Amino acid sequence: MNSDEFESLGFDIDLFFHNHLFDFHFATAGGYVPRQIFSAPNHKLFRAQLLSSNAPKMEYIINPNLDKILSLKFESQKIKEENFNRNLYLSDFILYATKGCFSFDRTFISNQSDIRYHLVAYPFFSFSHPLHKLNEMIREIVKKEFDQPIEVRF
Repeated sequence: MNSDEFESLGFDIDLFFHNHLFDFHFATAGGYVPRQIFSAPNHKLFRAQLLSSNAPKMEYIINPNLDKILSLKFESQKIKEENFNRNLYLSDFILYATKGCFSFDRTFISNQSDIRYHLVAYPFFSFSHPLHKLNEMIREIVKKEFDQPIEVRF
């Protein structure tokens, strides 16, 4: 890392990516992100468009493995579960899921170079949505593949 790349450390930056089917949101929680990624204007533009959109909100699903993952997070960071406000924590991730994003959080925030993220919430596609036939497949993938943090390299 050079000195320019330290600019992302300590800031909770919302990053957005899109592939041919899905939108993804990553909350960096002060972790390292290469300068060319976090300084790209598309993240701010996408977020502004997403939040100002009048499209109907989608239903969402919380990762069924989230409590297990959060237990790992609490243990590693010495957080007492009774001091954790789950609703406050979930609010932004739910917001992005209702806007159609698979929303991820960085798991182990005490180590700024740790690149593990976990899925928090994701959209449930209504019957009228072109991707509604993927709901069950997505649900199975989430249960099996997102039961622990994953490494994400930007």
